[in-house]
Amino acid sequence: MFARLCSDTYYGGFVYRNPKFYDPTEKEAGDVILWVRDWLVIFEVVWRSPRAGLDTTSFIKRVGEKRDQLLRDFEVYPTPNYEIRLHNDHDETSRYDHRYFNEDTTRGVVLIDAEALQGKLHFGTLRLTLESSHPIAIITRSDFATILAEVDTVPDLGFYLGDRHRFLKQVYPHDADCFLRLGNRIEQELIGLYKLGENRFDLERWNKSSDKRFWHRYQIGRAHV
Repeated sequence: MFARLCSDTYYGGFVYRNPKFYDPTEKEAGDVILWVRDWLVIFEVVWRSPRAGLDTTSFIKRVGEKRDQLLRDFEVYPTPNYEIRLHNDHDETSRYDHRYFNEDTTRGVVLIDAEALQGKLHFGTLRLTLESSHPIAIITRSDFATILAEVDTVPDLGFYLGDRHRFLKQVYPHDADCFLRLGNRIEQELIGLYKLGENRFDLERWNKSSDKRFWHRYQIGRAHV
């Protein structure tokens, strides 16, 4: 479902499901990747059944494990010894070209697919994503759908995720709670702030806002264009 969501927005030839390599047995290097020349966005998806109970402890732990998996994925793609096989929604099979790997244009996303999920991420889980050498975002599927509505190309998504990573490193130490609470649609406010700033994050505007309702302001401003 998530791969189809990406294919509906980006050209399907750039969306690859379950890329595989051997080391020495068959392994996966992400659940879904977006790859356009030197741009590489790797997604690890963590899913929770709607019938699951109220206890989210084990699920929150899995989010951290997916972050750790992304760190391992980052080591696979630049390694020429791994032959990474790709398959897209056009039923085309190809191999990842290691010559295109670029440290500056590689991103990772832990995508949380869990409707109406409540609870909080661990402070350390998100802090460790911000310490990664490559930008990593933890985003719910509904929030990612909002991003896709505002970001048209794979490079644009990459620029947003990179800018987002640098912005969170500035604000997370004193505004952690709003980023840890699942289900509060904080990504809407982030993309709203980004668009209000003409594709940049305005730290001063964030700090001065008491309600952080940037998405609402962006929608109002867009309605008058």
